[in-house]
Amino acid sequence: MTTRFDIEQRWPELFDGLTETQRWSVAQSLAAAWHEGWEPNRADVANLTEYAGGRIDHAGKLLDDAVGDE
Repeated sequence: MTTRFDIEQRWPELFDGLTETQRWSVAQSLAAAWHEGWEPNRADVANLTEYAGGRIDHAGKLLDDAVGDE
């Protein structure tokens, strides 16, 4: 287990486009999992940031607005 939780510094590009509130929510969710023993990985962080930013739905499917379809 890593000794420091620096998730936004590890993959800053994944947090691009998120509001401060969304960033905080993602970081808090990931920190809670990390405290329970989860090891951060890019795929999980990407999924949560995409969901928080409204680019994918709960099932992980791209939302129409995210790909420019209307």
